[in-house]
Amino acid sequence: MSKKRRRERPAVDVELVEIFEDLANVDKGIQLKAAQILLVKFVSGDQTNVDQLNEILRRLFKGLCSNRKAARLGFSVALTEFLVELLGPKGKKVPGFKSIPELITILLEQTRISGNNVSGQEERDHQFGRLFGLEAIIQSGILFHSDTDIKSWNDILDTVFELAKQKPWLREECGFVLNNAIKVLPHARLDYIESLFEKLKHNKLLKTPEGVAIWISAKSEFSGVHFPPDVWKHGNPLSKEEKSSLARILREGGLIEEPHDASESKILQKGNWIPKINFAWDVIIAKLLQAGPAKEKPKETGNISFKAFWEECIDTERFLHQIAKKTEASIVMRSTSDHECTIPILRGFLTKPLGTINFDKITKSKLIQALLSHVQTSKADQLLSLYEELLLRPGSLNEKEAAFGRNVAADQLVSVLRNVDKDDPGHVQSSAGNSLTRGILGLLARCAYFDLDHLEHDRPDPPITSASREVFRTRITSSLAYLLAQSADNAYLAFDLVKMIHEGEVSYEPAKLLFSADETVSKVILNAWRIFEYFSSKAQAGKSGPIEQDYSRSILLLYSLTLIQIFNEDTEALSILEELNGIFGGHKPENSSVEGSAALVEILLSFISKPSQLFRRLVHQVLETRESLSGQVEMFEQVNDDQDHADSISEASDVEEVGMAEKESAEGDSEDEDDDDTDVSVYSAEMIEGEDDELAAFDAKIAQALGTRPCNDIMKEGDSTSSDEDMNDEQMEALDEQLAKVFRERKKLTSKKTEEKEAKETVVNFKSKVLDLLETYVKQQHTSILALSLLLPILTLIRTTTSPQISGKACNLLRGYSKLCKGDGVPKIKDAETMYELLEQIHIEAGKEASNAHTSACSQASLLVIKVLVNYDRESLRRVIKIYGSTREKFLFDPDCKVKTAFFTEWSNWCTSARP
Repeated sequence: MSKKRRRERPAVDVELVEIFEDLANVDKGIQLKAAQILLVKFVSGDQTNVDQLNEILRRLFKGLCSNRKAARLGFSVALTEFLVELLGPKGKKVPGFKSIPELITILLEQTRISGNNVSGQEERDHQFGRLFGLEAIIQSGILFHSDTDIKSWNDILDTVFELAKQKPWLREECGFVLNNAIKVLPHARLDYIESLFEKLKHNKLLKTPEGVAIWISAKSEFSGVHFPPDVWKHGNPLSKEEKSSLARILREGGLIEEPHDASESKILQKGNWIPKINFAWDVIIAKLLQAGPAKEKPKETGNISFKAFWEECIDTERFLHQIAKKTEASIVMRSTSDHECTIPILRGFLTKPLGTINFDKITKSKLIQALLSHVQTSKADQLLSLYEELLLRPGSLNEKEAAFGRNVAADQLVSVLRNVDKDDPGHVQSSAGNSLTRGILGLLARCAYFDLDHLEHDRPDPPITSASREVFRTRITSSLAYLLAQSADNAYLAFDLVKMIHEGEVSYEPAKLLFSADETVSKVILNAWRIFEYFSSKAQAGKSGPIEQDYSRSILLLYSLTLIQIFNEDTEALSILEELNGIFGGHKPENSSVEGSAALVEILLSFISKPSQLFRRLVHQVLETRESLSGQVEMFEQVNDDQDHADSISEASDVEEVGMAEKESAEGDSEDEDDDDTDVSVYSAEMIEGEDDELAAFDAKIAQALGTRPCNDIMKEGDSTSSDEDMNDEQMEALDEQLAKVFRERKKLTSKKTEEKEAKETVVNFKSKVLDLLETYVKQQHTSILALSLLLPILTLIRTTTSPQISGKACNLLRGYSKLCKGDGVPKIKDAETMYELLEQIHIEAGKEASNAHTSACSQASLLVIKVLVNYDRESLRRVIKIYGSTREKFLFDPDCKVKTAFFTEWSNWCTSARP
């Protein structure tokens, strides 16, 4: 029996096998080292075997189809470098090595699936291998030599598009390969780019995410390319007019295409959804976020804005916004239920590097505001520590950015002060006992009034600017105004704040007060502090009666706010402080002289004229104090025996003349027009008439300078002739001088008109605040006989004012006064004769020509006086009837009496209700 002959095994290059094994390694370093050995050993050497090189080429193509480890990536890198070394412009030319068309043929053969029973995995491996082989050929650059025929490029494109259409799940990868090809294409080979777009159009892939990305990349890399026409409006897929089409492409993967024949699909088939987004998104977003187009105007670029792209293409239903809102709500809910986490959350949102002080404005939310409203007073130290850091070190060395951050932080502190959680067990009914409120005011005062730049620790970085200090002072003022409006007890916060500033308790020892005073000013302030300390002891509970406590608190508030104004470097505050020292230097109110009382009234009026809610609150609180009110009555009686103070309401200004009443009379006949319309129309008519007079005067001056007649005279006479004589240089210079003089005078006149307008606005504002002051007085002293002396001045004001605002406020004041005088609120008199005289004066005022609002106010004032008389003695009605009868007689027989019928109608209605 013969023995079988043993088959000889072919010789195996062990070293080459090891190289291929390392190319499949998952370690990228090992892969690159193996590729380097392959090139050095078999390509770069002196002795190269063409058969061996062709075999290596075949093995590399075959290895692309392997799914073992990282074989596909490693073999792809090695293949690219292998082709560069052999077929590149500087490569080693080896006779007998495959040409580019032969390379493509070998690739197709090695990646072709053989057999019928092929698994899906094997099919995918071969298709991925083919695509990776095509990419390696493209990236090697061997297709783009000047001596290379474009046919090989077209063959590559046909193979790529065939893969993209046969296997939709490969379409994105095919597009990615072609998009990367644009980056390696030489700029001189525009024919390659145009061929690419012809193939894209033929295969209906232009209006796909991949087609959009390739279009944008080509347009950015190449100029002078002829893109296919009638694809995108203005040749730009990012055009604003293509917004909806772009959104549909990115969401659906392609647009519906009309088929050329029945064999074509109506819509490009998409692959299954995967969580990884298409590479086209990166290309589009990078283009939209480029620095250049972002700075250009939309009209210049025509591109869709990133915001519009986001809303149209990404978050159409604003799902991300809704998710963010839910997250915000969850954070607020957590802060509500667990107060321990509020400060850490705030620190994360407000401090850098991840947070920003301006979070609410940037996100257009109220998250920070909501979190701040849930801060407990027990966490006051933690919150103040956080904001001390934000104020002293805002996280930016840029002065403007730092100032902005400090201003926002100050606003947030004021928000905390105004929205302290009422469910907080540490919160008391009055904020005076609230450590958080005191701490906020103290922190703001430390930054506003002290020089912190020389501190060794906690030094501001960058230094606090004067503008920021002014903001802090404004926030302190607005906070005190709010607190005083909430409760009169909060006046103690102002007292404590002034003490803290004076004693330097709001800062470390080395910090100095920014306000510096000379010896004279220091004496005034020192005297003020002695008076302050005296009334501070009187205001404490248990050391005096409640009436004296209220009085002392009012004086302390006056001193506190005046001292704050001094620290704010207000030039008028020092003189006010001197006057207060003169008034209250004797401590007791009865020691104040008549001149001192008048000075106090002037001080209150100066406070109320300031554009600040805080000083308005101050004046109102002083007047509402029971002890001081009795003193105020004496002041008005002593200083104002002749009603000078009340009359000043209608005579407070040289700008607003009482004589305007006669000019308003032209509008007073209409019963259907109200007072506001009358004032506005009269004022407008006067302004127009005044402007016409000024223009006429200006025209006359111009005519005089030119040596001609005024334009109006020429137009009236119809004279169209003009002088044809030429002027010499001397005459022209003289004329220029005269014209310059006329225009200088005109400029002065315009400036004067502006000043008068501003003065009028200032007076109107002042009168409005005085009326607020009188309203406070009437509320507290409506039972006083002195308050009745306000009736005539108020009626005169309503008739003579040209400001609808002042007229309306005066009417409301009189109406409110009348409502308060009911039952026990009616003033009690000892002598009726004065009231009869006042009633007659009111009837004389009602007979003057004025508006309907004035008539209604006169009727209310008349009925109010009647209430007072009836309360004194019901028999007084007999004389009241005679007074009304006398007024009715004047109405019938005296043409100068302009009283309206409504005046008598309201009297008749009152008589009906007053019958026993």
